[in-house]
Amino acid sequence: MNLFKNSLRLVIATTSVFGFLGGWVVLAHSGKPAPIQSAQPAIAAPAPITLPTLAPLGDPSTNLQPLPALPPMNLQAMPRFRTSGS
Repeated sequence: MNLFKNSLRLVIATTSVFGFLGGWVVLAHSGKPAPIQSAQPAIAAPAPITLPTLAPLGDPSTNLQPLPALPPMNLQAMPRFRTSGS
């Protein structure tokens, strides 16, 4: 069994290394991206559209509202997580 495990690990490691090197070779020999050629003159960009602005909110301390009260929690009704182990 130990011989089988070691040979399997050797085969997996060997194929991983050759796969990595083969991918590297394929990537190195792939076509390079073509340079950008602008045969036509650049078209002027249209003027940016101005959007209407919102009215300011005012003083943030006056805009605070109290949070609603949460209902009391009944801890007895909630199920416990049991892991049956350490």
